[in-house]
Amino acid sequence: MVRDAVKQLQIEFPKAIISYADYYEPITKFLATPRIYGFTVNRSPLVACCGGGGPYNYNLSAVCGQSGVTACPDPTTVNWDGVSFTEKAYSIIASGWRNGLFAFPPI
Repeated sequence: MVRDAVKQLQIEFPKAIISYADYYEPITKFLATPRIYGFTVNRSPLVACCGGGGPYNYNLSAVCGQSGVTACPDPTTVNWDGVSFTEKAYSIIASGWRNGLFAFPPI
């Protein structure tokens, strides 16, 4: 529906540059098939590599960089701190926006 709305806006405002950049699709693809995107998978991609324990190694009161909180040994994993993704993930998303894999039209 969003793509249809973007197409309609492009017709209504032909001098405007309107693009839809999808953030959700690449993240779900990373989590479903991390190896395809070059991510190292030592455990579930839903488990944060930097955190404060628990089933997902994530705790709001134990953020990365605090004393006693484990740090990410390898930033090539999909998820870095339970909230932010790694530089590698953001690079793939940005490339997908530029080349049209995750944006319509490409940015």
